[in-house]
Amino acid sequence: MLFVAAQLVDIFFFLFLLFGIEKFSIVANITQVNHFNLNFMPYTHSLVATIGWAIFGGIFLSYFWKSKTEKNMNLKIKETFPLIALVIISHFLLDIPMHNPDLPIFDNNSTKIGFGLWSYLWISIAFELILIIIGLFLYKKLFPNNLKEGQGFWSKYGFIFISFVIISPFLPVPMKWSYSH
Repeated sequence: MLFVAAQLVDIFFFLFLLFGIEKFSIVANITQVNHFNLNFMPYTHSLVATIGWAIFGGIFLSYFWKSKTEKNMNLKIKETFPLIALVIISHFLLDIPMHNPDLPIFDNNSTKIGFGLWSYLWISIAFELILIIIGLFLYKKLFPNNLKEGQGFWSKYGFIFISFVIISPFLPVPMKWSYSH
């Protein structure tokens, strides 16, 4: 549930792309890490939208987390909602250092923020690795039994490794194209 919460705005971003609600184009070398010109994403990546996603996702995902874990941990929605909502909001907060100034505060015409670390390959890789290590440390502190040897141990670490490979800045530059309706 925490992984889904952390990626919720990106999940909806890609769904919204498919329906032409949000837009991006690929521009070779716009940054050293990726080639995405994120030119219209106010419904998923604005600060106001992220707060809305945190409320919606916090309630929705807490309900499913509770039903999945109540036998093992006896969690209550009031205990899981703040954690899930915080993880959803952390997506926006952690996008700020990475993105070019393309993260709107309210709508696409409002002020856009971003520090542009994606323009510096090795700095952005170091920053992402530090965040992943901090995230794993926090996860291990909050859920110590989930990363012990045994059921699901290798699949969790395999998932972490595959995530590094799939979201690699070393993937080839795609042909120039844009996705919008």
